[in-house]
Amino acid sequence: MSSAATSVAQRHMDIAEVKLLYPILDVVERAGVSLKRSGSNRFQGQCPFHEDRTPSFFVYVERQRFVCYGCKQWRDVLDFVRLHEHLASVGEACAWLVGTPVPPLRKPTKTLSEASQWERRWDRLTLEEQLVMNVAGALYRDALSRNRAALAYLHERAVPDWVVRACGLGYADGRSLEAHLRKHGGICVSPRNSDCCVDPNQVREDGHCGNVSPAAWWSPRSEADSPSGSSGAVRAIRAG
Repeated sequence: MSSAATSVAQRHMDIAEVKLLYPILDVVERAGVSLKRSGSNRFQGQCPFHEDRTPSFFVYVERQRFVCYGCKQWRDVLDFVRLHEHLASVGEACAWLVGTPVPPLRKPTKTLSEASQWERRWDRLTLEEQLVMNVAGALYRDALSRNRAALAYLHERAVPDWVVRACGLGYADGRSLEAHLRKHGGICVSPRNSDCCVDPNQVREDGHCGNVSPAAWWSPRSEADSPSGSSGAVRAIRAG
């Protein structure tokens, strides 16, 4: 290997090591950005690169990336340093970062056993709960497609249509879900602030509800991905 190729390989190794030593969450907080947790691996705050009235700056810990949906700035920890310190290149950002103290290791906020107790995954829901969630997801997606104000808000936040479709985004007005569940047979909702259930007699052998289109089924990865916003305490329990 030539000396030039060796130099390039060593440079890439150095940058990779710097990224490991300086997690983006610590670097962003050191820069004076106040962040609040907004998900299991996501933090949110006001963007330091533009006048941000509503927090549109996000740090994704698992991917070690930042993104601002307001000014469209995004990338990794070195790009953040380059932009924040007004440096000319990623190499200068790397040199600047190495000149600062290495952040101490963060203590885990909760153990894996504690996380498993709180996380509601789709495969842990009962069939009745899954049916209600599927109906809610389909209803909210349809409501979003009909609500011009909600769509305009997403466009103002630079959320493209393909993200809306891929992530199954929807709109909840806090009333439509319960009314829909009460209106359609096969899904019965008990009085407000009480329990609701899905009639198991309406579930076909293939697992689909007779009144819910299989195409409308929606499978969130966790409770954080599930739709919310229905009026009252509408929750699914095992019937019988």
